[in-house]
Amino acid sequence: MNKHFLLLIILLLSFSCQSSKQKTTEIKSNISASAIIDSAANPSDTLKYEAIYYVREGGGNIAYEIRENTDSLNFQFKKINFKESNLVLNCSKQDFDSTAISLMDSLMKCQLPLKEEMEGTAKRPIMMTGTWVYAYVIKPTGEMDTITLKRGIVALKNIESSIRVQLEKQAEE
Repeated sequence: MNKHFLLLIILLLSFSCQSSKQKTTEIKSNISASAIIDSAANPSDTLKYEAIYYVREGGGNIAYEIRENTDSLNFQFKKINFKESNLVLNCSKQDFDSTAISLMDSLMKCQLPLKEEMEGTAKRPIMMTGTWVYAYVIKPTGEMDTITLKRGIVALKNIESSIRVQLEKQAEE
């Protein structure tokens, strides 16, 4: 009888622990979901981030900061084709795809989350080939946060292809 009583207590305690873990997980997910909803429901009209730092490594190496003005973008290049650069380009926002500019603007104003869950699994190959794109937002303090929002990265890639056209035009002159 004593053994059965102890077994019952152990089962009740384990059920209680699992239940509290599940409640804690639910609370955490509700808090993070409400934070995302709050930030989307109360968008700020002023820029929260100072700039976006965009890097493509591998073929077509390029790295630059994008700073947003009212109707133009300022590009401060750090690297172009594996060489250090201090080139600065000012371009009208009208020179770029309006959807890409709108998404970039939303990222800069914190109207979109920077991160999203990555699906699938990835194995790092033994020999790295191809190209990689990294994007970060730069806070006023100088700290950087990584952007993993897929549509944000796609928008920044669209801006990159337009910038490459601008660089080619400048090289021809």
